[in-house]
Amino acid sequence: CSGFMRERCGDPGMRILPLDREHMTSEFLPGITIPLRPFFGSMGVAPDLADGRVSSNPPSTHAGNLDNPELVAGTSLFIPVFVPGALFEVGDGHAAQGDGEVDQTAIETSLTGRLQLVVHKGHPIAWPRAETPTHWIAMGTDEDLTVATRTAIGQAIDLLMDVKGLSQVEAYRLVSLACSVRMTELVDGNLGVHVMIPKSLFADRTESAIGAANQSAAAASGFSEPTRFTVTSDGHPLALWGKRPLSPSAVVLLLHGRTWSALPDFDLHTPGENLSLMDALVERGYATYALDQRGYGATPRDTTGWLTPDRAAADLANTLRWIRAREPGRPVYLLGWSQGSRVSQLMTQRHPELVDRLVLYGYPPTPKGLPVEAPIGPPPRTPNTAEAAASDFITDGSISASAVKAYVDAALAADPVRVDWTHQEQWNAFDPAAVRVPTLVIHGEGDPIAKPEGQAAFFEALGTNDKAWVVVPRGDHAVLLEHARTRFIDAVDTFLRGGNR
Repeated sequence: CSGFMRERCGDPGMRILPLDREHMTSEFLPGITIPLRPFFGSMGVAPDLADGRVSSNPPSTHAGNLDNPELVAGTSLFIPVFVPGALFEVGDGHAAQGDGEVDQTAIETSLTGRLQLVVHKGHPIAWPRAETPTHWIAMGTDEDLTVATRTAIGQAIDLLMDVKGLSQVEAYRLVSLACSVRMTELVDGNLGVHVMIPKSLFADRTESAIGAANQSAAAASGFSEPTRFTVTSDGHPLALWGKRPLSPSAVVLLLHGRTWSALPDFDLHTPGENLSLMDALVERGYATYALDQRGYGATPRDTTGWLTPDRAAADLANTLRWIRAREPGRPVYLLGWSQGSRVSQLMTQRHPELVDRLVLYGYPPTPKGLPVEAPIGPPPRTPNTAEAAASDFITDGSISASAVKAYVDAALAADPVRVDWTHQEQWNAFDPAAVRVPTLVIHGEGDPIAKPEGQAAFFEALGTNDKAWVVVPRGDHAVLLEHARTRFIDAVDTFLRGGNR
């Protein structure tokens, strides 16, 4: 007995508490039973060399002696790395402890632990963070309680901006309205504060349009569902899906093709396989969004029932404005697939200030001089078919049968009816010379839709000298979902980083 109010200790002597491992309890006194929640009080890395020799007692940015009882089995702790190899340490086993560890003592015990260490390159964070199955946790420590509290609340705001895309003021308000600010540590030199952010707050924003089969596959494999946001474009609601690393280095917006919406194309899961392009980009440090255009997936048609190239380009521009407001200071990149690459080119010609780098994949060049097309009668709303959903997988053996089935199920669940386009003559505004942002053109070797001769002419005419053209061997029009997808992802990542990889 010592700690924060040692004058209350008197001369208590040592107390040995029995641990009931069968019931996971300990009897403190007759009639007083403490539930056991084992955790390591100290988990950290070597501190910044600039700090010199540092005691293992006070916690700080390197984590260390956090004494946070939330860090039980099943929790992820994220720690900044300061030296090569990180030099992770773990110890100070606790069978149970209250927040604050006020008398300097938990139920101290030996523990044998099994830990998985993962390096998240390109994800800089300033302070330790944690994630449990039910909460995100932001932390701060300092000799001054006010400074420690301001740090923890500031880190909670940053975490909500990073993970959920909230603005700074929205995040600050949410911490006040719905999050718990707790005392972590009172007795080890630095005072600790942590903020508990309940994941349940966001249950209404994780709807999915990928269909029951794909949801079940994602749940069974442990993959996370994307967060759904609503972007308003000229009064019309657009569904935007997002996934984020803890601290993204840049932002990528994905735009789907002619027939199928964002989630079947960019967030596909099947048992034993994760074919999600969104997940792959998040793993490489990008905050990743995917847009459902009007009439696709979770975005309704407008009152006309039709979609036009100009309308699609304007919606894309408004979505990029929304993302830039949510992601201040981060580069924003755009990747369009198939007809989505056409929309991306049209928008980039008109609003180059909204895109830092452009990727066009499966780009089908469009002939000049398309005649004026006007709709006659109501939109036909033709049903989609399983055959159509499987038709993009062209090269034999390029994708597993189970993945094709998962894609077909998810595509038909999300897009049972084809979207109706009109005014195709608006594509006549295409001018490769007007594309002046750095541009990557990706071509699948076996793609019969995006012909190489047309792409070659387009590539030559691009109005930027910062450009690249990559051919993915053994890929076709849907290589982002096929066995060759790693080559595709590597090409995208290398280009977005400016070739510095």
